[in-house]
Amino acid sequence: MKNLVFFIVEDDALYTQLLVDFLERLNSELEEYSITYHTFYSLKEAKYELSRMPDFVLLDYLVENDNAQPETALPLIDFIKEIHANIELIVVSGFADEQDKIMLETHGIKTFVEKDKNTFIKLREIILNKL
Repeated sequence: MKNLVFFIVEDDALYTQLLVDFLERLNSELEEYSITYHTFYSLKEAKYELSRMPDFVLLDYLVENDNAQPETALPLIDFIKEIHANIELIVVSGFADEQDKIMLETHGIKTFVEKDKNTFIKLREIILNKL
């Protein structure tokens, strides 16, 4: 059984729990894989732990920094793409602005999932297709 490591980078505790619940449900469905996950409430925290080598990173586009100010995930995305290019990055965000999506694409993000009523259906399909 192959272990899949997920990082959840989300500053909203409720949404973090929804993502955790989703991964636990997905884990119960998979026969060939076992899912473990780590949650992070800041970009700095997640960057520091990248030595754990996640297979997937689910991250919000805007995350509060230590000063409770929103910052984009672009610096973390660029760092992961440069150092750990094999990690699957999936941006899960309430920001669906076309400009933001274009910006994410220029930084190598191919997978953007909008936070809506179909988020977890889409995430399940995306993750299963990447296995």
